[in-house]
Amino acid sequence: MWMAEGLIQSDGARKRPEDIGEDYFQDLLWMSFFQDAGDTDGSGISAYKMLDVIHDLAKFVAGKESVIVDQGLPSDNLAQTRHASVIFDFRSPNIPEALFDANHLRTLIFFPGVAIIKELPTIAKMLNLRHLNVTRCESLCTMSSIFAEIYRRLGCSSSSRTKCEALSYLSSIPGRSNQLQTLPTIMVGGFLDLMFLGQLNLHGELLIRHLENVLKSDDARNANLVRKDNLDH
Repeated sequence: MWMAEGLIQSDGARKRPEDIGEDYFQDLLWMSFFQDAGDTDGSGISAYKMLDVIHDLAKFVAGKESVIVDQGLPSDNLAQTRHASVIFDFRSPNIPEALFDANHLRTLIFFPGVAIIKELPTIAKMLNLRHLNVTRCESLCTMSSIFAEIYRRLGCSSSSRTKCEALSYLSSIPGRSNQLQTLPTIMVGGFLDLMFLGQLNLHGELLIRHLENVLKSDDARNANLVRKDNLDH
C-alpha cells in the first residue's frame, strides 16, 4: 500500500521497495505506533494493531480520504475518498455500490470473512486503484478476467500477500507474472500446475497444497524452487 502511494523512497542501496517498507514498519513498531497482536486467525501470519490513541489521530488526519464500510453504507460523500476498508458479515455480503462512485479510490481492502463474494464486475473500472487486498477470498474463481485486467494495469505487486487460490489468470499474462513476489499459498490442480512457479521471483514463505496433483516430475523440476534464494527455507 505504501508503494502504491509513492511513500517508499529508494535508499540507493539496491534494496527492494518491499524491504525498505519493512524497515519503515519495524521502525514504527519499535516506536510503539503498532503492537504485536500475534497470530489472530490461525493462519500463521503475525498480526499487528495500532494503539488506540494513534488510531484516533490517524482517523482525524485522514479525514474524508479514508473510510471504513461496516454494516451498511458510509454516510459521507465519497468524492474525496482515497482509501476504503470493507468489513463484511453474512447479513451484508454485497459490496456497497456507493464505493464504485469513489472515482479517486486508490486503496481497497476486504477484511477476512469475504469468501462469500463471487464477483466484483466493476472493479476493473476503478482507474485510480493502486492497491487491492483480497486476503482469504478463496471463492473468487469467477474473477479471473477481472483480475487479469487489474494485473495488466497495475502489476501484481499491488495485490500481493493474497491467499486467493483462484490464480489461473496469472499464467495467461505473458511477461507480467514475474512481478508477483509474495504468494503465501498455492493450490496445485485445475488450470494451475507446479511448473508455473518457475517464472516467479518469490520472497518469504510459500505453502504448496495438493502436491498429489503433480503428474510429471518435469513440472516439479521446472518449478525451480531450489534456486529461489529469497524464499524462506
